[in-house]
Amino acid sequence: MDHPASRLSFTRARQKFYEALQALIDVSNIDSRLTFAAQPLVQLQPEDLPVEMRGEYEQLRKALTKIPLSGATFYQVRPVPCAVPPS
Repeated sequence: MDHPASRLSFTRARQKFYEALQALIDVSNIDSRLTFAAQPLVQLQPEDLPVEMRGEYEQLRKALTKIPLSGATFYQVRPVPCAVPPS
């Protein structure tokens, strides 16, 4: 049986992924959308996710934070490298 705290944590994770998805469907340029989508994702902690997702999440988190997402008082839109080389 699921522990209530883990269900709450997974609900939080679903909310953060939903926020990221909403940022991606905005009408701004792709770099802005990807930067704003990264914001809720980096707020997650590994324990917010099911065990089988944690390794991939850590790889994603490292990739998203290679360049800081924000300065002291603002979000910093930055080019996001493409994970798949263009063909």
